[in-house]
Amino acid sequence: MKTFLTFIAVLALSSVGLCQDMAAMMKVPDEVQKLDFLVGTWTGKETYHMGPQESSSDVTINCTKELNGRFIHSMEKMNMMGMDASGMSMITYNPDEKTYKGWWFDSMSASAMEVTGNFEGEKLVLVSKPMTGPGMPQPTAMRASWAPKDATHVSFTLEQQVQGSTDWTNVISGEYTKGSAK
Repeated sequence: MKTFLTFIAVLALSSVGLCQDMAAMMKVPDEVQKLDFLVGTWTGKETYHMGPQESSSDVTINCTKELNGRFIHSMEKMNMMGMDASGMSMITYNPDEKTYKGWWFDSMSASAMEVTGNFEGEKLVLVSKPMTGPGMPQPTAMRASWAPKDATHVSFTLEQQVQGSTDWTNVISGEYTKGSAK
């Protein structure tokens, strides 16, 4: 009986430690709160700097906190160069790596783009590893940046850097206003 009670006591103490570890693992990193400036419904215009002529589109973006507030989830709709398009992203903070991590999915590609980075001042800057795909004959890195202008305005840029170059070339620039969708 004494052995059984000792076993129960050890099991109970182990459970307390496991629960504390689980609570620490489930805690949303404080750094995720720095992404709150992205949350809301945004409307605006994007300019696409691809090909010989620039084009632009009205854009609607809906950003919400998801999965216990651990991720910022965005859904974007636009008309890119005459084609209806949509995209989705998920952004979070990885405390082990001390970086923000994101994934971009869109209606024009079967692959997700993974990006990592941090804040540079007030601007969130996330960069992909070099990748190839349609329109990218050489491995190309992408750099996405969001800069809050005030509580209701954000600017966005997407740039590319072809492998072997040190220059970043603008691909998309956007200006968005927080408010209700049109």
